[in-house]
Amino acid sequence: MQPQIRLSQDVQESLCCPRCRARLSRAGAQFTCANAACVAGYPIVDGIPVLIDEQASVFSLADFASHRTTFFGNAGEGQLKKAVRRCLPTIDKNLRAKANYRRMSGALLAQSRAPRVLVIGGSILGHGMEELTANAAIELIESDVSFGPRTKLICDAHALPFADETFDGVVVQAVLEHVVDPYRCCEEIHRVLKPQGIVYAETPFVQQVHGGRYDFT
Repeated sequence: MQPQIRLSQDVQESLCCPRCRARLSRAGAQFTCANAACVAGYPIVDGIPVLIDEQASVFSLADFASHRTTFFGNAGEGQLKKAVRRCLPTIDKNLRAKANYRRMSGALLAQSRAPRVLVIGGSILGHGMEELTANAAIELIESDVSFGPRTKLICDAHALPFADETFDGVVVQAVLEHVVDPYRCCEEIHRVLKPQGIVYAETPFVQQVHGGRYDFT
């Protein structure tokens, strides 16, 4: 029995090999590249396709097949450290995200009756994103390099596994500071956007180190 994938059929048909961008075919619990010169295989883990090009990523397919901690997770913290963390006040505040997402929602729906939006770093709900999730007409494809309550697809933003001009919008909220090459990621975002597509991006200007060893820029 094939595992149920959390992506719509239309989105599945737009998937491509992150290594060579050829079409993918599904066989059981994995996707396989249809390019005879490539034939890379990508597992489906708990209904989530893992489309990572190991030759060009800091992550490996085995990381996800084994459910290793990749970005999120404090599994190594002791009980005392966890207790102290819970007692400390939060030091981040996002004052504009809700209004910004409301504006994005209106702009998307002005261009399409059923806009499709790729969320990069979407394993959890970002600040203010309720303005997008509240509208059933907007299809969100929430991707990340970690499993989470909202993850539908594992992929690396340096090599997005989608055909050109697939999306009406892309959300990249507090993500680009965590990637190895933000310029490459922006090129990929531009590639998968339709003409006149909309990007919502937030990158901190002054903020404490966050994401631990994955806070690069």
